[in-house]
Amino acid sequence: MTDVRKQLRKLVREVRHRAYVPYSKRPEAVVLLLSDGSWIPGVRVESASFSLTIPPLQNAWTTAVALGRRDVVAVVFSEPPDAGTRAFFGGAGIIANGRIGGSFCASSY
Repeated sequence: MTDVRKQLRKLVREVRHRAYVPYSKRPEAVVLLLSDGSWIPGVRVESASFSLTIPPLQNAWTTAVALGRRDVVAVVFSEPPDAGTRAFFGGAGIIANGRIGGSFCASSY
């Protein structure tokens, strides 16, 4: 699992630069690892209307759902997840019987 974590952390650093953050100047990214080894990136996308800002997990999760994929086995963040993101995990059922540690989450999918 350590090699997978390293690879995911490298991926999240690589996709982080794709974030569109002209207001906060704080790029954030997420990478979802799926059960077949494929991955889905998500980045923060800001709008002049703050309420329309898309957080990175929401970006990645909606892409996964649009692809018909809910088999998330791990998530890695460029920044440790905040309380809202952790609440999203519970509400969306992304991490069942999983744990959150720093910037990495594992699932028992």
